[in-house]
Amino acid sequence: MTVGMLYIARAVLLSVAITANGANVEVTQTLAEANRAFDRGQYAEAYQGFRILADMGNSLAQFQLGQMHDKGLGVASDDAEAARWYLLAAEQGLGQAQFRLGQMHDKGLGIAQDDAEASRLFRLAAEQGHGQAQLSLAIKYDYGLGILEDNAEAARWYRLAAEQGFMEAQFALGYMHETGEGVPEDIVAAYAWFTVAGAQGFLLAVEARELVVKRMTQSQFEEGEDLSLEYWFDYVMPAR
Repeated sequence: MTVGMLYIARAVLLSVAITANGANVEVTQTLAEANRAFDRGQYAEAYQGFRILADMGNSLAQFQLGQMHDKGLGVASDDAEAARWYLLAAEQGLGQAQFRLGQMHDKGLGIAQDDAEASRLFRLAAEQGHGQAQLSLAIKYDYGLGILEDNAEAARWYRLAAEQGFMEAQFALGYMHETGEGVPEDIVAAYAWFTVAGAQGFLLAVEARELVVKRMTQSQFEEGEDLSLEYWFDYVMPAR
């Protein structure tokens, strides 16, 4: 039996099983098998399983096919094909697909460069709690890219991403607290965010912290140290 015939046979059998049993068990099993093959680097087997489910409308499988074409895993790297699968999954509300498709629109990879569409997709994913999408949306608001510049909205989304441990968001939020852009000026909060971002290896935050500390009173410094520890244990450790 050829690979193509095997693919058709498996698809038919899975379709019959879904019709008879209500889908969930067979779909879950096939998706799990494909994911295991993917994790082992057996991309041809993984692709076959994902493709069967993707053609039946499974958003997780569609996303995985998008990743495989995106990164050239077992198939030729193809931005346009990756975007096609991401779009199918994104239209079903899958946050990680919305985010990745937003990135492709942001950079014009395999699809038209469109800041407004990227912002829309980042928002959809961000509202589902996707940390990288929250950071990306914050940047769009911060610089007015495809969306009206709004420092308060930028700060709000930076805060949500910062609370998920993203050091870039922590640095940006620290800067906004230092300058009073979008949030009340607060040198203690600025120090704390710079500290936790710097502790994760963000060098600009290390430099910013050194500058801020020169302007702090002893009591502010002590308060900042306490707040830094609080942020570290509340927002950095859980993400590790």
